[in-house]
Amino acid sequence: MNRLDIIVNIVNIRQGFLSLIPAISTGLPMTHSFNLENYEINVPQILRNAAPARLYEEALRYESGSAISDVGALV
Repeated sequence: MNRLDIIVNIVNIRQGFLSLIPAISTGLPMTHSFNLENYEINVPQILRNAAPARLYEEALRYESGSAISDVGALV
């Protein structure tokens, strides 16, 4: 297999993967609103795709007993 064949295979694999994710493959932006009522989950706020730092902050603030371990893991 030559270098061009390898590149073509990588491109085909990438395109196949992206077709599984419509928002990425079509370039459509993710919507700002997100509704979980269809799953009978009613919450005032949803943190969607939040940065790890934000998730740590929320856990430390609202989850009793949560802490950051000596290696940085949230426990």
